[in-house]
Amino acid sequence: MIITVLLTAVFLILGLTFWAWSSPEVIDTSPIGAINAMNPALTVLIEVLVMVMTFVFLSVTVIKGESSFLLSLYILKRLSPVVSR
Repeated sequence: MIITVLLTAVFLILGLTFWAWSSPEVIDTSPIGAINAMNPALTVLIEVLVMVMTFVFLSVTVIKGESSFLLSLYILKRLSPVVSR
């Protein structure tokens, strides 16, 4: 679960960085401006992939965290009669 949280944070930071670099004031001097000068479709593709990967890793983190929580509850419920005896 730590890995998915870290990957979510990495892709979120990348997405925010690309968004900031795409502003009209800095696009001429930013890496996004250089990529955009080569091929404008590549800039859109990179930004979409970063957003999709953020969504995927965030979804996996939430689902994995919820399933771990439910598994913990199940184990505690199964062990509770043994502990109370």
